[in-house]
Amino acid sequence: IILNVQGDLPFVDPKVCEQLIQCLVDNKDIDIASPVIAQGVGQQRDFLDSNTVKAVFDLNNKALYFSRRPIPDSSPYPVDLFPIWHKHIGIYAYRNEILQKVSKLKPTKLEQYERLEQLRWLENGINVQCVVVNNDCGPDINCPADLKRLNR
Repeated sequence: IILNVQGDLPFVDPKVCEQLIQCLVDNKDIDIASPVIAQGVGQQRDFLDSNTVKAVFDLNNKALYFSRRPIPDSSPYPVDLFPIWHKHIGIYAYRNEILQKVSKLKPTKLEQYERLEQLRWLENGINVQCVVVNNDCGPDINCPADLKRLNR
């Protein structure tokens, strides 16, 4: 199992990494595991932020789609009925053979449109498991403004 922790997450909780690894150990049919954290009304600003990746998954937590746009669509809801949504955290646990496979895949239209590599995997039928975690790994650094805010 190979763990990829991206550089924009300098405060990763090791427990999150352990959960991802354990997911692959326990479930041989899962190719890639990646964390998500439930969000709600209090995070509406993040929901609308294109730097925050949103995840949608099925009843077994298998990823269906990732987007920089607000999904599920919240426009018909008043703030008090704002839906629960899931923030994707850019950490991946791969099986070695799957990492070898994904490294050879060509970019896809959805990946290019959203600027999210995990869409390439979904479009090629790779099983990405969303692991719901309680810790969002602290603040992430997606742009110069984030770094400036953290240096205060």
